[in-house]
Amino acid sequence: MTRPIPITQLRRQLQGRPEAVARMLRVLPIQIQEELDRPVPLPTTDRVVRGLQKRLRMVEQLALEMFPVGHHCRPEEV
Repeated sequence: MTRPIPITQLRRQLQGRPEAVARMLRVLPIQIQEELDRPVPLPTTDRVVRGLQKRLRMVEQLALEMFPVGHHCRPEEV
C-alpha cells in the first residue's frame, strides 16, 4: 500500500483551488462510509478512517477560510 500525501502538503495543493476543495468535500465522506461498510474490516480500517476524517476536517476548515459564512459564490451583477 502506498502512503497517502501528508495533510499539510495536501492543504498547500488545495489552497486557491475551490473546485478541488469542493471535490474533496464530496468524495471524502463517501470514502469514509465505504471503509466503514466493509463486510470484513481490515486490520488497518480504524487507522484509515481516522486519516480520512482528519483530511475531511482540514478540507472543511479550508473551505470556511476560502468561503466565509455569508459569502456569495456568484459574481456581482453590474
